[in-house]
Amino acid sequence: RGATEKGDIGKTLADIGISREEALADSDGFHAKVNGETAYCIFTVLEDSLIGYVVPHSASHYAILINSLMMAAGLLLVTCLMVYSVTRFMEKYVIRGVTEMNGALKEISEGNLSRTVDIRRNREFSELSDHINAMVNSLLAGTRKISFILDQTDLNIGVYEYSKNMDRVRYTEHVPQILAFSGLRNAQRGLGREAFEAIIASLRRHPLDIGESVYTLRVGEQERYVQLEEISEGYETTGIVIDVTEEVLRRQEIEKQSDLDPLTGILNRRGLDNALEELFQNPDRVRHSAIIMVDADGLKAVNDNCGHYNGDLYICGIVETLTHYGQTLSGEYLLSRNGGDEFVMFLYGYADEETLLRDIHALRQYQDRESVTMSSGDTARLHFSFGYSLRTDAVSYYGDLFREADEQMYENKRRRKELAKTAGHEYYETLI
Repeated sequence: RGATEKGDIGKTLADIGISREEALADSDGFHAKVNGETAYCIFTVLEDSLIGYVVPHSASHYAILINSLMMAAGLLLVTCLMVYSVTRFMEKYVIRGVTEMNGALKEISEGNLSRTVDIRRNREFSELSDHINAMVNSLLAGTRKISFILDQTDLNIGVYEYSKNMDRVRYTEHVPQILAFSGLRNAQRGLGREAFEAIIASLRRHPLDIGESVYTLRVGEQERYVQLEEISEGYETTGIVIDVTEEVLRRQEIEKQSDLDPLTGILNRRGLDNALEELFQNPDRVRHSAIIMVDADGLKAVNDNCGHYNGDLYICGIVETLTHYGQTLSGEYLLSRNGGDEFVMFLYGYADEETLLRDIHALRQYQDRESVTMSSGDTARLHFSFGYSLRTDAVSYYGDLFREADEQMYENKRRRKELAKTAGHEYYETLI
């Protein structure tokens, strides 16, 4: 007789559409029309009362929907909490570690080998940090070993390397000294790549013409010489620099000596050819010029009568006389000994031909007037003949100048011999 719904109070089971027999027979529940609406019903006997629970299908479906939504919301909340927790864990223990590791590796790849990796967020990162640091230390040890090996040689050698992706250059300890730059001398850190490339580019602008990748480096008022060799593969560049200053200076001194006559110290034929070749590349400097060929007369008589030592003194006396004459000229001159008793003077830089001819003819004043002291204390008159050739548009190549001057010189020698015979004495009697 009782009910939770006020409208059903006092009604019988039959009044609401439930069979008493069905309610007593099916304790597991059954479906029936209750007050015209399909519902799920379940009854049980308690002492002398029949108690039942009737749930309309519409209410049960709504409850299922609500429960499902609540369950879904609960699952979503749990999922979000799990995702958030996992994300925070990954951010703290993985992503930050990877980011720090990438930053450290980038610095190392750019040449900063002083960078150490110390990421201890977990065991894996700790091991990776130790391995990277060991690798960097191995690279640094290799650089130190190369420096040690190079130090054992007599040459001042340096090695460097860099990449287009690196901010700094790695180099051995001699590189700053060889290239004379004031910068970071610590090979572990290196100089900035752009600054280093500027130093190399500046060096390459001053090549030394000996065909061996040698360049001139000016340090203050002095010049040094550096040999530079580089090899590039992709973005990587490796180079070696060698201070070859002593070698170049020694070679230059040898070349200089090879251009000089060992007896007199003036140019030999090779030295004269080199000097003339260089001069003729600058016609404005040569201007009006001439070749004078000089031949020492009486040298054979001196050698035969007084010995070759005195013959050398005679030759040096001729050179001294020609040098004194050269110092009186209005223009410039070159003086060489072409061998034996033959000498060449090249007069150049004259503004006009008249002044040049006047200076050439002034050489006559020195013929047969100067003397040299022999080893015995006696003096010998210095005799020489000469001829000349003016450089003109028709005769400009110095090989042609030599031939014409040589012909005039032998003509002058012939005339002087004839004059000596006419005077009734031997022209080659030089001792007085």
